[in-house]
Amino acid sequence: MVPDVLVHGRPGRPGVQEIATYAVGRWPVVVRMLVLLGAPPRHAQDLATTAVGAFFERCAHDEWLDLDATLVAEVVDTWERDRTAWWHRPEPCAGDLDEAVEALDVLSPAQRARVVAQAVGALTPEQLDDALGPAPLGSPVGESTFADLPRLAEEIPVGDPHVEQARSRYVQRRRGGRRLTLVAAVAGLAAVAATVTVAVRSIDPQPAPDPGAAGPSPSAAPVAGVGATARVPLTGGPDLDPVTWYDGRRIHLADRTVRLPGLVAMVRVGDGVVATDDGGRVVHVRAGRPVETLGRTTPGAAAVADPQARETAWVDATSGAVVVRSLRGTTPRTTTVPAVGATVVALDDGTVYVDSAGEQPLTRVGDVVVLQAPEGLLDVAGGTQARQLDDDLIAVSTGHDASGVTGRDGSLSDDGHYLLTRDVAASAAPLRVVVDLGPGTPLPLDLRPGAIVRDAAFDDGTVTFVVEVQNGIQYPPDRPRGRGYIPGYTLVVCDLARAACQDDVEVFGAAAPLKLAH
Repeated sequence: MVPDVLVHGRPGRPGVQEIATYAVGRWPVVVRMLVLLGAPPRHAQDLATTAVGAFFERCAHDEWLDLDATLVAEVVDTWERDRTAWWHRPEPCAGDLDEAVEALDVLSPAQRARVVAQAVGALTPEQLDDALGPAPLGSPVGESTFADLPRLAEEIPVGDPHVEQARSRYVQRRRGGRRLTLVAAVAGLAAVAATVTVAVRSIDPQPAPDPGAAGPSPSAAPVAGVGATARVPLTGGPDLDPVTWYDGRRIHLADRTVRLPGLVAMVRVGDGVVATDDGGRVVHVRAGRPVETLGRTTPGAAAVADPQARETAWVDATSGAVVVRSLRGTTPRTTTVPAVGATVVALDDGTVYVDSAGEQPLTRVGDVVVLQAPEGLLDVAGGTQARQLDDDLIAVSTGHDASGVTGRDGSLSDDGHYLLTRDVAASAAPLRVVVDLGPGTPLPLDLRPGAIVRDAAFDDGTVTFVVEVQNGIQYPPDRPRGRGYIPGYTLVVCDLARAACQDDVEVFGAAAPLKLAH
């Protein structure tokens, strides 16, 4: 008996036969969704085969899966990517179904996908958020308008399931990928051997390494496609999870994946994140709850947060006021503070620091204080402030104590004990130097020499780095280097107390460079 949903927290991935059995049972849902999304009925079965093939790929690479939400997501993605289906106007359907399709035609693509997924896919609100992202902004779609859609969808012919065909294509791609991986590995090893030969001839011999010295952190096995590998625990230490990350289409929490196209930035709050998209929507994403839209900010702007206090703040798109939302407990509280031309910079212990067009006077509303940020303010956390004094110097102050740290740009850990900054020796270098503000010295983190760090962010007691994979034997097996090459990324997680790191997740085929929650 295959469950309709593999609930969050189930260990391991479903097997290929389990996926196939599930897909056969859901084949009518796939075909009917595609027809209602706008695919011609004669083309829907071919599209359904493509969608199920993508579903096989996704199931092979994600550890925590809700099969219902994942299948619906792949159906909608397949429809959006297929240009042929968009060129043809669907043939008229019979009777009431034709009227329902005409009513769907007036909706935006995002609204239509949500209505169809809810009616035909029978998803819960949380599953809808996971599959399609938060509900689109604008007027809600009247439920009564499409109340008969589930019944009318039964009239759509679905034909015989083509799951075995989709499975065969998937198996062939996997075998082809393994052959390419082997070729790449041999070529990569040959290149390494040649490089070593040249290096030995051109440099002075170096002392032999200390056999007792710690080697590089273990590497997680590469994955072709967006997904997570098994965790690689530190020797003698706890297993570490990366901070919440985004692959260009989906937000990846520890045990949940939520689709959110157009993400601008996200910040950590409690057990989830507050994210802003390119339309200015501010949403709260967390495990076990539907995605909640908190408000709207100016498109392109981001929210700030105090993870320890579970508060977030943004500038309202309409009024320009600073909105502070407390997410503690079961009754969140919202406070609005007047401001003019402000941009939020930081939030710490109920105080919002803003950069405004004019001098923002200190304003208090209840427990919330809004004030003008000092010049060059980078971050505030745990009562510690970090300010950029000049190109090479950051001032760090706690109460009456102040010190200087060499670096450019940066952010603070939640407790204000660590500073993440960039090396002044390379102005274009990404954030990768972690300074312990107690002694004022960098942590000796075990990042590989020459690692290209694309992003970095603190979490509770850890720091996560997005490192671009450059090793030739690790590129996606179905996409050789050259034109159209998409790099892979490794999420490296480091324990701050132990200054020890591990490769945690490797990602290939991401729609954009990975982003982390800050």
